[in-house]
Amino acid sequence: MLRLRPRKHALSFQNPDHRKILDFLDRLVGYYRNDRTCAQLAYGQLMRPVTFAQPSPMPMSADGHFPLLFHGVFRSHTGEVGIFLVNAGGESINFAFDLDPACHGMDAEATFEVDQIAPDGETSQVIAGKKGPLELAGSLAARGATMFHVRLVRTASKAKNNALTSTWRHAGPLSREKVIATASSIRACLFYSNVWRVENLCPVGHFRW
Repeated sequence: MLRLRPRKHALSFQNPDHRKILDFLDRLVGYYRNDRTCAQLAYGQLMRPVTFAQPSPMPMSADGHFPLLFHGVFRSHTGEVGIFLVNAGGESINFAFDLDPACHGMDAEATFEVDQIAPDGETSQVIAGKKGPLELAGSLAARGATMFHVRLVRTASKAKNNALTSTWRHAGPLSREKVIATASSIRACLFYSNVWRVENLCPVGHFRW
């Protein structure tokens, strides 16, 4: 009968010396228990990495083979972006970077909100109603992890349509003179006749001026 020898680096729940690394792995698994973050990590599209302004220089492992601050950028099928950060080192790390939405398949002229999500699911909003680039910064404790969830609030085209719709709705009844004046602007006439259709039928970005 073949008997395998115990592996030197195998983890054991019974070994108290392994408690710290098991707690670290549990924090990482916490993001897969959360439906919101799991949608990014498990099913999202891997995007280009960000460039860190801090830390500088990037702290490296003892053998110099890999950075202690790991990260990944993921884009879900709904177009939302998640930035996953992990500090694999034994000391806290301060970080800072800018996220350019256009580089990750998002509307460069849109407005965004950003939530920071802890491994236990605790969520706090760090950016509300801001255009890119988005400045993100913070500190990660030793063996710590965090995730930034970036979602689009409104597109520039939608804001334009809403503003024009508001103008027409508050203009009052159209007199014969107003109709004649308005007829000189083909775009305005098209918009007035299609307000309902644009708002109720056309997805954002499908209606072109």
